[in-house]
Amino acid sequence: MGLGRDEVTPRGMCGNPWFWLGALIVLSCVRFLVAANHALFETECYYWMYGKNVGFGYFDHPPMVGYFVRFFHFWEPPSSLAGRFPAVGLHFFCSIFLYYYSRNIFQSAQVGIRTVILFNVIPIYSILAYRNQPDSPLLFFWCATLLCYERSLSTGKESSSSGIPFHPHRT
Repeated sequence: MGLGRDEVTPRGMCGNPWFWLGALIVLSCVRFLVAANHALFETECYYWMYGKNVGFGYFDHPPMVGYFVRFFHFWEPPSSLAGRFPAVGLHFFCSIFLYYYSRNIFQSAQVGIRTVILFNVIPIYSILAYRNQPDSPLLFFWCATLLCYERSLSTGKESSSSGIPFHPHRT
């Protein structure tokens, strides 16, 4: 039984997904330290304030930032880490979702690892990893949607409870 080009098992720790999960956890801890040691920007203070008074809709910004700030509101008194905790946590889970998505699409753990590395070194995503912005929840739900879509296509399960099967390649 031969291994294909994409199935070659890498040698050493660098090919182990558990090693990279540990590295991702360490990177998130570093991001927590950076988030805790820098003052909040004006917009982050604004998100913190409307997160404390969550309403159904907002006219100037998407409300999901406020909902996440409210959901993770367990610090008293508030701090920079408290204001940025959702962004760091959401970025961590985006990395996990992207790992599984690319691993499943290309059937290679190595591709999943490379995707997560690339996601974490791109500057705009690195900034979003510790700044509380409306893009953080958007990116989180986009990554979750990609993974759910990939899972629904690969398992062949129905897309809704109506009983109508979902076949994207059939006309």
